[in-house]
Amino acid sequence: MLQTQSVYPETLGVLKELMKEPSLNEFYLVGGTAFALQIGHRISVDIDLFTNTPFDSIILSAELKEKYDFKENLNRGYFLQGQIKDIKVDILKYPYKPLNDLIEIEGIRMIVLADIASMKMAAITNRGRKRDFIDLYFLLKHYSLKQIIEWYQQKYDAEIFMLLQSLVYFEDADNDIDLNMIVPTSWEDVKKAIKSEVQSYLKSVR
Repeated sequence: MLQTQSVYPETLGVLKELMKEPSLNEFYLVGGTAFALQIGHRISVDIDLFTNTPFDSIILSAELKEKYDFKENLNRGYFLQGQIKDIKVDILKYPYKPLNDLIEIEGIRMIVLADIASMKMAAITNRGRKRDFIDLYFLLKHYSLKQIIEWYQQKYDAEIFMLLQSLVYFEDADNDIDLNMIVPTSWEDVKKAIKSEVQSYLKSVR
């Protein structure tokens, strides 16, 4: 069952309509909204749709403009970004395939938690935002850090030295605005918990 309290009704409505579009049949929901709809921990406002197959961004943008008054902000061929009803929509050809089969809940195709976890690790490595660390904090209630790191390595074939450094670097995220949480969560508790998990992981692999 979708945790619909985690998105605004208009966002959910737009998302469900996009999922019905024939030109978006190969696309699936990722990111914070996919995670929030599965566990219901916070409000998420953006729609991120990924595919692993090429698409014509010019044609797709024109279709979305005609049907949804899509306001294009950026079009790089593989990446289309804009707004529908003031909702930010990112549409991207992503080179890394999901580790697991997609799930479909109430008409919404999305990645499972294992893929969300590995992508959160990639986001934290690049420059972790407060939302990425908070999402990881909730993922760690379901899976061990060791398991999440294994998924990350499997998906991206990546070294983990930079990841482990990034997992305990919070200075940029400290300056981010607080999220609209459904489950009350302290940012200091999030940092403390992640640091503890990293320390435990390092001890386990020595």
